Amino acid sequence: MMRQLAVNGENQESFFGRIQDILEQYKLPKIYTLMAEQPSKLAFKHQCKSAIQKTWTNILVAESVKKSTLKYINTKDLAVGKPHIIWKSLRSMVSEVKMGITKARMLTGTFMTQVIKHKYNIEHSDQICKLCTIYSEDLMHIILDCPALFSTRQIYYNRLKIEVINVIGESKWSELFGNKDAILLLILDCTNFSKYFSVDQQNAITKLSSVLCHQLYLMRLKLLEKTAKVPNKQCGSDTCK
Repeated sequence: MMRQLAVNGENQESFFGRIQDILEQYKLPKIYTLMAEQPSKLAFKHQCKSAIQKTWTNILVAESVKKSTLKYINTKDLAVGKPHIIWKSLRSMVSEVKMGITKARMLTGTFMTQVIKHKYNIEHSDQICKLCTIYSEDLMHIILDCPALFSTRQIYYNRLKIEVINVIGESKWSELFGNKDAILLLILDCTNFSKYFSVDQQNAITKLSSVLCHQLYLMRLKLLEKTAKVPNKQCGSDTCK
C-alpha cells in the first residue's frame, strides 16, 4: 500500500489520487495522517458524515444568498440533513402535507404569481391581479393586500397575530412588525425572528402561517376558476356553445 501510495499518490486519475482529492475537498485528515493515527471505523464514519454535511451546508448557504427567489429563507438555519421548520411543524397527513407544499412554494419563489408569469412571458400574461384587477400580483399582494381575499385573510391572519402577540406583547409586535415586509418575512419563515420565540413557539407560528398561506391559495384558486367561467356565461354566440 505504501508503495502504491508513493507511486500513484500524485496521480489524480489513480485510486489514491482520487482519495486524496476527496479528503482535501471535505477537509479531512490526509492519508498519511490516517495511516499513522488510525481512528476507529465508527469514529471515522462520524467524522466523514460531519465533514460532508458541513461542506455542502456551506455551499447551500452560499448559493441561497445569491438567489433573489430565496430572500425570505433564514439561511442561518439551513443545514444539509435538517428538515425546514415547515415540515417539522406539520404532521404526516395528506391535508397538512398539502399545506406544507403551498408554503414551501411561496418560500422558495416557485409559487406562480402574475408578476412571475409576466417576468418569464408565460401565457403572455401581464402583472395585474386577475381577482382585484387593480394591483400587480406578487406574494405580498396575495398574502397581505388583495381585497378579493380579505375575508379569508382576516380569519387566519388574526389567529397568527394573536399567537405572536401572546408571546411578545403588543408593543413588541408594533416594533418588529410595523411594516408589511417584516410581516411577510414572519409568515414565510418565522425563524428569521428566532431570538424572540422558543422552538415550540416557532413551530406553532409556522403551522398557523402555513394554514393562512394554504387557505389564501385555495380561495384564490376558487375565485380564479369563477373568473374564468364568467365570459362563457355571458357569451351568447354559437361559437361559445
